[in-house]
Parts: sequence; C-alpha cells; structure tokens
Amino acid sequence: MVGNGYKHGNSHHDLRDNEKWGKVLNDNLPPTVDYRKWECYGIEGVVAWCYHSYIGIGSSQRQYYEAEMSICGLNPKWATRRRITVMLSLFFNRNMYNRLTALIRSDNRQAVKLVKLAGFTLEGIIRKPVNELDILQFSILKEEWEKGRFYELYR
Repeated sequence: MVGNGYKHGNSHHDLRDNEKWGKVLNDNLPPTVDYRKWECYGIEGVVAWCYHSYIGIGSSQRQYYEAEMSICGLNPKWATRRRITVMLSLFFNRNMYNRLTALIRSDNRQAVKLVKLAGFTLEGIIRKPVNELDILQFSILKEEWEKGRFYELYR
C-alpha cells in the first residue's frame, strides 16, 4: 500500500466510478459540465478528478485527442507525487492522447503551483470570462510528460 490510499499495481478501474466521483465534482466545482458523463476517478476522502471535453484532431478522430482535467481536492494534502503520477499516467498511457489542458482561476495559487510542478506550461490568460476572475490556461504534451518527473508506465 502506497501512503496515499492507493494500492500500487491495481488497475485504474479500482479508482474509476463516473457516477460517484462525477457527483463529487458536480457538487464542488463550478457548474460548467455534468462531469458524470466523462471519465471520473477518485480516492475516498482525498481527491476526485475527471478527464473531459475531448477534442479529436486530424483525419482519424480516435487517433489523436486532447482533453481537459478537473480536480477537486477533498483533503488539503491530496497533491502527493504518487497521486499526480497516477493522474497523468492514467491519461497519457493511452495512445490516443497527446495533450492535457488545465484551466485554473487566477486566485488558485495551490493549483498553479501543482501544474507547474507537474510540468505544465502556461499558454495564456482568459481575461474575465463571464465577469469572473481571469482563468490561466496550462497544458502538458505527452512528450513533455515522458521526459518529466511524473512519467511512469502505469497500468
């Protein structure tokens, strides 16, 4: 057992529950999408996350995708190296994914620190959408993840 409540070696199916974790995300994040219809994962009492809003690129729509990731920390100390590794590995270890985007409110310093630590690059600022605070857009490419500190061939 790894110290984060995740048993190393288990499949990602042990963490996935679209209904349960989608509801947690819907209850705690701004109401932009119904997360339950996407890929939702979580660790009980610690963190819930979802990969959503997939975009296909090129002639083969199933070959090359990007997605957004939404995260809801249920415990202030959820962001461990092991959990970040699991989150990024679950996404990138499937051949069709090349890019992961994170949109973060400008006042969320902890999230900004996390994505920078994980190797994401700031791409731009979405200025005051719908009279909200600015939104920072970060992304990480598969090739950057493979060269980074959180790379792992996770299954």
